[in-house]
Amino acid sequence: EYDSQNLNILLSTDPAPNHDQYNEIATGKSLSGKATAPYSDEALIGIGEVSKGEGDGSTFSGDATADDVIREYFDQIAQNYDNGQEAPNAYTTDEGVDMSQFTNKLILGAVAYSQGTDKYLGDVLNTSDSPNSQDGDNPYSTLGHTFDEGFGYFGAPREFNAFFDDSGIDGALDRNGDGAIDLESEYTYTWADYAYDRGSVGGNFHTEAFNAFLKGRTAIVNEAAESEIRSHAADAREAWEKVVAANVVHYLNSMESDVEAGISDSEIDERNNTDFNAHWAEAKLFVWTLQYNPTGVAASDALDLQSLHTTLGAAPPYDEYDQNGASGVKNNVTGPAKQAIQDAFEDPAFDEALSDW
Repeated sequence: EYDSQNLNILLSTDPAPNHDQYNEIATGKSLSGKATAPYSDEALIGIGEVSKGEGDGSTFSGDATADDVIREYFDQIAQNYDNGQEAPNAYTTDEGVDMSQFTNKLILGAVAYSQGTDKYLGDVLNTSDSPNSQDGDNPYSTLGHTFDEGFGYFGAPREFNAFFDDSGIDGALDRNGDGAIDLESEYTYTWADYAYDRGSVGGNFHTEAFNAFLKGRTAIVNEAAESEIRSHAADAREAWEKVVAANVVHYLNSMESDVEAGISDSEIDERNNTDFNAHWAEAKLFVWTLQYNPTGVAASDALDLQSLHTTLGAAPPYDEYDQNGASGVKNNVTGPAKQAIQDAFEDPAFDEALSDW
């Protein structure tokens, strides 16, 4: 728990946030306390060949979980800095695996996405543990609170539609005009921001997801039929999953841009093209994120995650580039990976916006 740590909020907004420390937003929270069972119990598909970053060629076991990888990489990065290494070498393995992207995106997927889609929207969809009756003395029902938790992990402000238009998105917007950004209601967090970034190019995932959350919460307040509430929860989860898949495509496209721009011989030898490393890691990590949706394309076998991870490999494809150039990477890595994503989703956006994300 961080309550006693007096951790300062480093986020910069214009105008500035009206909070200085994390415990002003929420208390009694810890990362381990928010980690769902899949985070610590479910093996990451295809993790077995990924380097542990120890410099001796050792790799993770095939049953390593997100928790295992995050703890290993946190320790390895800290040790590298203690040994005098500097960024980006301190967080990059000899094979080019960007450990900082792994830790960041695993937390985003195995914790935030899993909490939102599996735990909270899952409770709305699949169990009677969250009845639509008053939660003690609170001014909301147990079901309403559960739905709000899922929405919170999505990361959109309550008035999300006011934060964007055809010209772009304001990640921070002083809606009440008090000269400060309220981080509880006037800021767009990661998943909602990704939803706009991809949805505004194709698919409208940001409006799909937000409207599903809004309609679902309204249905809860109006005590609508359980089937209607569950339908909106399912729509929110489906739109959110499309954001994840579009992110995979986005970073595969970024990898193609990297190889088209050229990677030098020294960068091939040292595995140290930082953009290529980061983009491969992000594509890889968002593929892993897809395994945390219990009703998504991976769960339905519409997308074979093991095959997709095999295509992406256990490290950035420097050898493919060295042997076959940019066309080799596109024909043997990024192209087949994008095709697998495209085939798994019936949304027309995955045909129309595939090259634009």
